[in-house]
Amino acid sequence: PSVVKIKFKPSLLNFALMIELEKEEPIAIICSNQCFYLGNHSYIYPEKINFAYLIIRSSLEIKPYSYLSPLLTLALTKIFEYSNLTTLPLKEVHLLSNYDLKLITAENKSILLDPHKDIDKQLKKLSYFLANYKKSDYFQLDLRIPNKIYFK
Repeated sequence: PSVVKIKFKPSLLNFALMIELEKEEPIAIICSNQCFYLGNHSYIYPEKINFAYLIIRSSLEIKPYSYLSPLLTLALTKIFEYSNLTTLPLKEVHLLSNYDLKLITAENKSILLDPHKDIDKQLKKLSYFLANYKKSDYFQLDLRIPNKIYFK
């Protein structure tokens, strides 16, 4: 179930057929009623869950052997990279019913992002905010509206 690509290569040396499998690599765990792996090619698949991965909580129903929007997977990948490169440790991510993302930090602060808009610009706004405001200045950030940062 986690195989995404199969390559067949003939071997002329011993007249055999070589088979290469490319497996889906998990990038997170996604949960609604049940938990599954979310792979790097947007596939959702069941296996014995290792909770060492970041958890994505979905308000939408998640089914095994289904497919998450590649746009959403790309946004999640960029968010994970950003989190690893900065001092913004994530505790979990919530996939909201309108497909927006709510990031929950280790300090229980929330950050709202829209994966259907330019995620790089939203992450730049987040960098700007974190560089210019104290962590105590907010408990929720909303970066979904272009050229604006809302916080409370």
